Amino acid sequence: MRVIAMLGLLLCLGAAPASAQGVFAGTWQVVDAQVATWHRDDPNYTPQIDPKFAHAIFTFKKDRLEAPAPFGCKAHYEVKTVEPGYLFQGAFDGDDPEGHAKALGFTSDRIVNLDFACMRADADIEMDFHLVDRDTAIFGLNDVIYRMKRVRGK
Repeated sequence: MRVIAMLGLLLCLGAAPASAQGVFAGTWQVVDAQVATWHRDDPNYTPQIDPKFAHAIFTFKKDRLEAPAPFGCKAHYEVKTVEPGYLFQGAFDGDDPEGHAKALGFTSDRIVNLDFACMRADADIEMDFHLVDRDTAIFGLNDVIYRMKRVRGK
């Protein structure tokens, strides 16, 4: 009986995710950027796509995110499943979040989300990365939605 219990424990430990960032682990490249629809509340403000993120590389490692500043830092990750109203910290909530999610390419009302946080000497950073599909993720920064694709073989 002890042998069976020990084998069960070892199987459970072996099945644990290799890293906290789970399905986001690896290298991604920004392939597209678009001004977010929620910015339209202020007609005198036009969000700008940041050139340093236009084709940026993000590498989610076990305990660090390698990316352009301010992201490159020791990271704390939490992967969870959220609903469309949670996208971009609730930016679409109350304004047809399911429709906005569908327009962005999501096909389910259960979205895999990576909460990313780090503390640096010059800034504390928190960001959500949303998984559209296995090889596509998006994040919002300064009223711009950046779309990333997984880079294979990196």
